[in-house]
Amino acid sequence: MSKPNWSEKRQRWVLTVYENRKCVHTFTTTKKGKAGYNECLSKRSAWLGGAKDHLVTTVNSQWDRFLEDAAQRYQPEGVKRLDCDYRKYIKPVLGTRKLTSVTANDWQSCLNNARKRDGTLLSEKSVKTIRNTLAEFLKYCKKDGLDVPSSDDLYIPKTVKPVKEKVILTEEHMAAFFDDSQPFANQYYVPYWRFALATGCRPGEILGLRYEDYDGTFCTVKRSINTH
Repeated sequence: MSKPNWSEKRQRWVLTVYENRKCVHTFTTTKKGKAGYNECLSKRSAWLGGAKDHLVTTVNSQWDRFLEDAAQRYQPEGVKRLDCDYRKYIKPVLGTRKLTSVTANDWQSCLNNARKRDGTLLSEKSVKTIRNTLAEFLKYCKKDGLDVPSSDDLYIPKTVKPVKEKVILTEEHMAAFFDDSQPFANQYYVPYWRFALATGCRPGEILGLRYEDYDGTFCTVKRSINTH
């Protein structure tokens, strides 16, 4: 969904709403700065409240509105995760469908048919993440006054790839990992894994480290970077 743009020539914020690539409404304000930006968004929200049946016709268009709302509640990485789940597992199946015509079984099919790129099954954890994304979206739709199935109807299919039993590293394993005489398939990642084992940091926390986070004695975790 489009965002307000400042027009230097006209000295005002301009927000155009499109449906099927056609302009259906334009909102403007001469207020400068963030106040004007937010006023355009408020005008559009008020207009959409009386035009839902006309404008919000597909799952894709409602998802755009959901993401804008999510951006106010989550960090950018959280919004990115939601959109990643949608683009991979929901949009290809239901994106162009009329939202109010999608049944509970249709939503469930996104979970039943979720696969990796090579066609293999996803893990139970991954499918649960997709289910949570669907649940948040459906709850948002209900709050928006749209007639959609309850998220309580979604379940994790029995065909998901079972989670492997975790193997706890022993002291012998740890010692071998720090033994330079041991052969490693890829030496490039050895420092990374040794740091992870020694500190207990998560992958995103390690990726977020900067040189200035180390003071010569201590390393302070100040950020986490997660990729999707």
